[in-house]
Amino acid sequence: MIACRPYYVASLFSLPLAEKAGVLMISKQWVGWLNSMKAGFWHEAGQDLIEYALILPLLLALILSIIDFSLLIFDYNTIANAAREGARTGIIPSTAACNTACIDAKVVTSARRLTTGLKSGSLTVAVDRSVANTIRVTVTYNAPTIAGGALRAFTNSTTIPDSLLLRTVATMRLE
Repeated sequence: MIACRPYYVASLFSLPLAEKAGVLMISKQWVGWLNSMKAGFWHEAGQDLIEYALILPLLLALILSIIDFSLLIFDYNTIANAAREGARTGIIPSTAACNTACIDAKVVTSARRLTTGLKSGSLTVAVDRSVANTIRVTVTYNAPTIAGGALRAFTNSTTIPDSLLLRTVATMRLE
Protein backbone atom coordinates (compact mmCIF):
# COMPACT_ATOMS: atom_id res chain seq x y z
CA MET A 1 0.00 0.00 0.00
CA ILE A 2 0.99 3.55 -0.61
CA ALA A 3 1.86 5.52 2.45
CA CYS A 4 -0.92 8.04 2.61
CA ARG A 5 -3.60 8.98 5.05
CA PRO A 6 -6.03 6.05 5.18
CA TYR A 7 -9.82 6.35 4.79
CA TYR A 8 -11.89 3.93 6.79
CA VAL A 9 -14.55 1.95 4.98
CA ALA A 10 -16.96 -0.52 6.53
CA SER A 11 -17.94 -2.83 3.66
CA LEU A 12 -15.86 -2.83 0.48
CA PHE A 13 -14.94 -6.40 -0.25
CA SER A 14 -13.88 -6.20 -3.89
CA LEU A 15 -11.01 -3.73 -3.36
CA PRO A 16 -7.59 -4.44 -1.87
CA LEU A 17 -7.90 -3.52 1.77
CA ALA A 18 -5.53 -3.38 4.68
CA GLU A 19 -6.52 -4.24 8.19
CA LYS A 20 -5.22 -2.32 11.17
CA ALA A 21 -6.56 -3.01 14.62
CA GLY A 22 -9.78 -4.59 13.31
CA VAL A 23 -10.74 -1.61 11.12
CA LEU A 24 -10.70 -1.85 7.32
CA MET A 25 -8.63 0.82 5.62
CA ILE A 26 -8.52 1.90 1.99
CA SER A 27 -6.08 4.28 0.42
CA LYS A 28 -6.97 7.78 -0.79
CA GLN A 29 -6.39 6.75 -4.41
CA TRP A 30 -9.12 4.12 -4.24
CA VAL A 31 -11.54 6.57 -2.66
CA GLY A 32 -10.85 9.02 -5.49
CA TRP A 33 -11.57 6.30 -8.02
CA LEU A 34 -14.84 5.40 -6.27
CA ASN A 35 -15.93 9.05 -6.21
CA SER A 36 -15.25 9.40 -9.93
CA MET A 37 -17.37 6.30 -10.58
CA LYS A 38 -20.20 7.74 -8.51
CA ALA A 39 -20.07 11.05 -10.39
CA GLY A 40 -20.17 9.31 -13.76
CA PHE A 41 -16.83 7.91 -14.81
CA TRP A 42 -18.08 7.37 -18.37
CA HIS A 43 -19.56 10.89 -18.60
CA GLU A 44 -23.24 9.94 -18.92
CA ALA A 45 -24.54 13.25 -17.62
CA GLY A 46 -26.73 14.08 -20.67
CA GLN A 47 -27.85 10.56 -21.52
CA ASP A 48 -31.23 10.90 -19.80
CA LEU A 49 -31.97 14.12 -21.65
CA ILE A 50 -31.13 12.58 -25.03
CA GLU A 51 -33.27 9.51 -24.33
CA TYR A 52 -36.16 11.71 -23.25
CA ALA A 53 -35.83 13.83 -26.40
CA LEU A 54 -35.91 10.71 -28.56
CA ILE A 55 -38.95 9.18 -26.85
CA LEU A 56 -41.00 12.38 -26.40
CA PRO A 57 -42.41 12.59 -29.97
CA LEU A 58 -43.50 8.95 -29.85
CA LEU A 59 -45.08 9.43 -26.43
CA LEU A 60 -46.95 12.54 -27.56
CA ALA A 61 -48.18 10.78 -30.71
CA LEU A 62 -49.44 7.89 -28.59
CA ILE A 63 -51.24 10.22 -26.17
CA LEU A 64 -52.80 12.25 -29.01
CA SER A 65 -53.92 9.07 -30.73
CA ILE A 66 -55.59 7.79 -27.56
CA ILE A 67 -57.38 11.11 -27.07
CA ASP A 68 -58.36 11.24 -30.74
CA PHE A 69 -59.70 7.67 -30.71
CA SER A 70 -61.78 8.34 -27.59
CA LEU A 71 -63.26 11.48 -29.17
CA LEU A 72 -64.13 9.49 -32.31
CA ILE A 73 -65.89 6.88 -30.18
CA PHE A 74 -67.84 9.65 -28.45
CA ASP A 75 -68.83 11.18 -31.80
CA TYR A 76 -69.91 7.80 -33.21
CA ASN A 77 -72.02 6.99 -30.14
CA THR A 78 -73.62 10.43 -30.36
CA ILE A 79 -74.67 10.03 -33.99
CA ALA A 80 -75.80 6.42 -33.40
CA ASN A 81 -78.10 7.59 -30.62
CA ALA A 82 -79.32 10.45 -32.82
CA ALA A 83 -80.17 8.09 -35.68
CA ARG A 84 -81.98 5.72 -33.32
CA GLU A 85 -83.97 8.55 -31.75
CA GLY A 86 -84.84 9.92 -35.20
CA ALA A 87 -86.10 6.50 -36.29
CA ARG A 88 -88.18 6.20 -33.10
CA THR A 89 -89.73 9.57 -33.87
CA GLY A 90 -90.48 8.53 -37.45
CA ILE A 91 -92.35 5.29 -36.72
CA ILE A 92 -95.56 7.08 -35.68
CA PRO A 93 -98.30 6.84 -38.28
CA SER A 94 -99.09 9.90 -40.37
CA THR A 95 -102.36 11.69 -39.84
CA ALA A 96 -104.28 14.44 -41.60
CA ALA A 97 -102.67 17.00 -39.29
CA CYS A 98 -99.11 15.72 -39.92
CA ASN A 99 -98.30 13.94 -43.17
CA THR A 100 -95.04 12.08 -43.95
CA ALA A 101 -93.19 15.31 -44.83
CA CYS A 102 -94.12 16.70 -41.42
CA ILE A 103 -92.98 13.49 -39.71
CA ASP A 104 -89.70 13.53 -41.67
CA ALA A 105 -89.07 17.10 -40.48
CA LYS A 106 -89.68 15.95 -36.90
CA VAL A 107 -87.24 13.06 -37.48
CA VAL A 108 -84.51 15.45 -38.60
CA THR A 109 -85.24 17.81 -35.70
CA SER A 110 -85.17 15.07 -33.08
CA ALA A 111 -81.97 13.59 -34.51
CA ARG A 112 -80.22 16.97 -34.55
CA ARG A 113 -81.39 17.70 -31.01
CA LEU A 114 -79.23 14.83 -29.68
CA THR A 115 -76.04 16.02 -31.38
CA THR A 116 -75.30 18.98 -29.13
CA GLY A 117 -71.55 18.32 -28.79
CA LEU A 118 -70.91 18.11 -32.54
CA LYS A 119 -70.38 20.74 -35.22
CA SER A 120 -73.76 21.17 -36.90
CA GLY A 121 -72.24 22.14 -40.28
CA SER A 122 -70.53 18.73 -40.56
CA LEU A 123 -73.68 16.78 -39.72
CA THR A 124 -76.29 15.48 -42.17
CA VAL A 125 -79.49 13.59 -41.42
CA ALA A 126 -81.30 11.70 -44.21
CA VAL A 127 -84.66 9.94 -44.01
CA ASP A 128 -85.48 7.07 -46.38
CA ARG A 129 -88.90 5.41 -46.69
CA SER A 130 -88.22 3.40 -49.85
CA VAL A 131 -88.79 -0.01 -48.24
CA ALA A 132 -92.45 -0.70 -47.37
CA ASN A 133 -93.42 -0.22 -43.72
CA THR A 134 -89.91 0.84 -42.61
CA ILE A 135 -88.09 4.06 -41.96
CA ARG A 136 -84.38 4.36 -42.36
CA VAL A 137 -82.51 7.28 -40.77
CA THR A 138 -78.91 7.85 -41.83
CA VAL A 139 -76.69 10.25 -39.89
CA THR A 140 -73.25 11.16 -41.25
CA TYR A 141 -70.67 13.33 -39.57
CA ASN A 142 -67.21 14.56 -40.58
CA ALA A 143 -65.41 14.17 -37.26
CA PRO A 144 -62.33 16.37 -36.90
CA THR A 145 -59.13 14.66 -35.77
CA ILE A 146 -56.43 16.02 -33.50
CA ALA A 147 -53.68 13.57 -34.41
CA GLY A 148 -54.20 14.08 -38.16
CA GLY A 149 -53.32 17.77 -37.97
CA ALA A 150 -50.38 17.16 -35.66
CA LEU A 151 -49.00 14.36 -37.86
CA ARG A 152 -49.46 16.44 -41.00
CA ALA A 153 -47.58 19.35 -39.43
CA PHE A 154 -44.83 17.04 -38.20
CA THR A 155 -44.36 15.09 -41.45
CA ASN A 156 -45.36 17.74 -44.06
CA SER A 157 -47.67 15.20 -45.65
CA THR A 158 -50.87 16.04 -47.51
CA THR A 159 -52.33 12.52 -47.45
CA ILE A 160 -53.24 12.57 -43.75
CA PRO A 161 -56.91 13.63 -43.44
CA ASP A 162 -58.25 16.47 -41.29
CA SER A 163 -61.42 14.56 -40.51
CA LEU A 164 -62.94 11.10 -40.70
CA LEU A 165 -66.39 10.36 -42.07
CA LEU A 166 -68.59 8.60 -39.51
CA ARG A 167 -71.88 7.12 -40.69
CA THR A 168 -74.60 5.25 -38.86
CA VAL A 169 -78.01 3.94 -39.94
CA ALA A 170 -81.07 3.10 -37.86
CA THR A 171 -83.94 1.16 -39.41
CA MET A 172 -87.32 0.57 -37.71
CA ARG A 173 -90.71 -0.78 -38.75
CA LEU A 174 -93.62 1.64 -38.96
CA GLU A 175 -96.50 1.25 -36.54
